[in-house]
Amino acid sequence: LTVPVTSISSMPMKQHKGNYKHGLSGTSIYRRWYSMIGRCKYPSHTSWKWYGAIGISVCERWLKFEYFLEDMGFPPFKNATIERRNRHAGYFPDNCYWATRKQQARNRSNNLLLTFNGKTKSAAEWAEELGLDYELVSDRKYKGWSDEDALSIPKVDARILVKNGVSKTRFEWAKELGIKAGTIWWRLKHGWSDEEALEP
Repeated sequence: LTVPVTSISSMPMKQHKGNYKHGLSGTSIYRRWYSMIGRCKYPSHTSWKWYGAIGISVCERWLKFEYFLEDMGFPPFKNATIERRNRHAGYFPDNCYWATRKQQARNRSNNLLLTFNGKTKSAAEWAEELGLDYELVSDRKYKGWSDEDALSIPKVDARILVKNGVSKTRFEWAKELGIKAGTIWWRLKHGWSDEEALEP
């Protein structure tokens, strides 16, 4: 997984002495390794809460860059990312491989399940069905949004609905009629008229 190397400047580096002898400290593979260490070991890293904080760790051998390089080798293609076969386990030789961005996204999405209107599907499936951006849905879930809100609230919602000659936004109608905004959106998505979508 590739994460921008931000907020790592405060990471203590004494345990990595000697890593610069390999002459690869400015390369993409070194940055990938460095970021992997950061998000798993240091709370100052921007992605710590999704890795180290939930128990995702790096094996002792890979704390030294040379051993990581020996086991993984150089990325076999451009923009390769470090992917874990078992998303609930950490970073170690048998659990990691070089993946494409597409493979990475698929693995992430297949492990993020959401329930909406009584059905449970992966985030990728919901995003495709509802016409949403997967990254938007994923980001909302990481921020603690409910499944329904993550899937039912468009990035921009300026839709005006008319009922009995009165025009209001979907959220205004939802509040007034006691209907969930997500339910109204789902009805409209499936071809219901404004009047039908706003029926209690």
